Amino acid sequence: MKTIRGKNINLSQINNINDLDAEIAKIELRIRQNKNEIKTDFKRLPIEAVRSSLGSVLPFFKKGKNAGTTFHLLQTLAGGIIAAAINTKKGKTTFKQGLINTVKQISFLETASAVIHLLRKKRDNG
Repeated sequence: MKTIRGKNINLSQINNINDLDAEIAKIELRIRQNKNEIKTDFKRLPIEAVRSSLGSVLPFFKKGKNAGTTFHLLQTLAGGIIAAAINTKKGKTTFKQGLINTVKQISFLETASAVIHLLRKKRDNG
């Protein structure tokens, strides 16, 4: 029995090259699954950070939807401010115009989200 990093792994079923290839395939599959779990968790990390930091001050942010919506709103706002600064340096627009466009985009996204939520609610209620 081999010991790898403190784990006892029984490799006695490997008797030939085909068995070794099958074991390698199982390990590669397990690695891919672990990578996907890590990627999913990594994507949720910023939302969880918003939830925990704002949830300690404002209790209604402890719900997942509020934290997710707030994170996406902050992400859009930060992206808009950065884009406005870059476009100002390139001379395409003024910083003020870039901020106005960002606010319009956020307003449009929130309106579209509200309409979709309303339609889903009506569909679910019958």
